[in-house]
Amino acid sequence: MRARRVVAILMALTLFAAACGDDDSDGPSGTDGASGTDAGGGTDDGADGPSGDGAAGEDGKESSTTDGGAAGAPTGGPVVSLLTFEQGLFAIDRESGDARALEIPGVGYTERNAEPVRGEDGSVYTITYTPVAETDFTYEVGLARVDGATGAGALLTSFGQNRADDEATELTEWRLVGVTSSTAWVVQNVFGANSQELIGIELADGQESTRVAISAETPAYEPIVARGAVHAQVNGDIAVFDPQAGTWDTVLSFDGVSLGAFVDAADIGDYAVTSDGEPIGTDDVESVLSRTEPRPSGGAWVGTDDSIYWVFSELAGLTSGQTAVVGGAARLDLTTGEIEAVYPLGESVATWEEEGAYSALSQPTLQLLDGVLWIADSRENGSLLGLDVGSGELVVHEVPRDDGIDYTTIELLPTDPEGLWLLVGDWVIESDGPSEGRSSSGTSYIERFDPATGEVLLSLREADIIGF
Repeated sequence: MRARRVVAILMALTLFAAACGDDDSDGPSGTDGASGTDAGGGTDDGADGPSGDGAAGEDGKESSTTDGGAAGAPTGGPVVSLLTFEQGLFAIDRESGDARALEIPGVGYTERNAEPVRGEDGSVYTITYTPVAETDFTYEVGLARVDGATGAGALLTSFGQNRADDEATELTEWRLVGVTSSTAWVVQNVFGANSQELIGIELADGQESTRVAISAETPAYEPIVARGAVHAQVNGDIAVFDPQAGTWDTVLSFDGVSLGAFVDAADIGDYAVTSDGEPIGTDDVESVLSRTEPRPSGGAWVGTDDSIYWVFSELAGLTSGQTAVVGGAARLDLTTGEIEAVYPLGESVATWEEEGAYSALSQPTLQLLDGVLWIADSRENGSLLGLDVGSGELVVHEVPRDDGIDYTTIELLPTDPEGLWLLVGDWVIESDGPSEGRSSSGTSYIERFDPATGEVLLSLREADIIGF
C-alpha cells in the first residue's frame, strides 16, 4: 500500500447560521480514471457504451486482490464501476480492501461515466449496456440491481436501444438520478431531438410507474433524491416532484434571498476571494452581500433524509476595479423549506490565475457522513474539505503529490454508507503545446480515508483491481 497522509489545515472561519423566520430574509476539470487522457480530455459517451481500460503504470505499490464474482457475500463497502473489458462492477471489502467482480447475468457492461447508486434497502443500482448483435455502437440499455445482502445481480428493466443502428444520428441516454424506498428515478435524454423525460421504475417489479417531460417551461436541472423524493432546480428555484400530479412544487424560491440575510459585513472576507488578494472595500461590501444569491452552482448538491446541501459561487465586479468570487456552502431544511445555514469555505471558493482567469469550486462531489459535509474539489490539485455542519468548522485536507507527478485529481465515491472513499488520480503531463493541446497519463487509486487521523487506510490501484 502506498504511504499517504493527507495534510490537514484547520480553517478558523466564522459560521453565521440563521433561521429564516422572516419572509424578507429570504468549468473545472473532473477526475478521469482512464490513463492516456487528462481530466480535460474527451470521455466516452455513456449512451454509446463504455470502452477502454483502467489506469496503467507499474509503480510497485501494493493493492487489492480480485476474487471471482460469485454471489453470496454482502456489498457493505463501496461498489464502483471501472473501465474494463468485462462488466466492470466491483465490490470492495471495507476492512481488507479485497475486491471482487460483481456479475449481472445477461448484461454486457455497467455505466462507466457515473458511479452506481446505493438505495435505502442497501442494494446497488446501475445503468447497464449490452451490445446489439452485428453492431459496433448500438446497445440495449437497462437498469440493474445488485442485492446488498448477497451480492447477486439481476436486470431490473430494459429501456430499449440507445440508437436504431450504427448509422442513426438520434442518440438516447439514460442517467440514474437516485433511488427511494420504492422507485428508481432515471432521466432519459434524446440528443438531436432536444427531449428529456423523468422516468420512475418500481423496484418491486421493474415496471414504469411515472414518465413526465422535462420541458423548456419546467426545466428540471440536476435532479437528486432527498427525503424520499426527487428534487431539482426548476426555473432557478428548488422544487420537489409530485409523481401523482406529475408537477414540480416549489420548496425554496430564491426571489429576494441574498447572502446578506445570513452573513455580517465584517465576515465577507470568509466568503470572498478577490483578484488582487486584497479585502473587499467597505463601499462594496453591502452591494456584494445584497446581490449574491446562494443558489446551487452546477450540479454540486446532495440530499439527505431532512436536508439538501450545496456549494455556491458567483463572480462580482467591484467599484474599486477588483473582481471577486463570492461563495460558500448552504443547507436547506426540507421541513421548513428555508435555508437554515450558510457556511464559509475561505480560499477554497476560487483560485485566481494570470491575466484575470480564475477557477471556482463549482463542480465538486459531495457526501454527508456523521455530521460532516465532505467536499472533494475536482479541480487539478484540489483538496478534500471537511465541513462540520453543526459547528461550521472547516478542515482542508491537501492531497500530496509524489515526486514526478504533475498534478492530482480527487472524487468522492459515496456508495459506502459507513466510510469515506476517494478516487485519486496521479497525472503526468506528456505534452502541452499550442496545436495538439495537453495530453496526460496517470494512475488512479481507490482510497479509504480516515477523517479522524487524516490517514489513508487503504490505497488500491485501479489497474490491479481490474487485473490490467
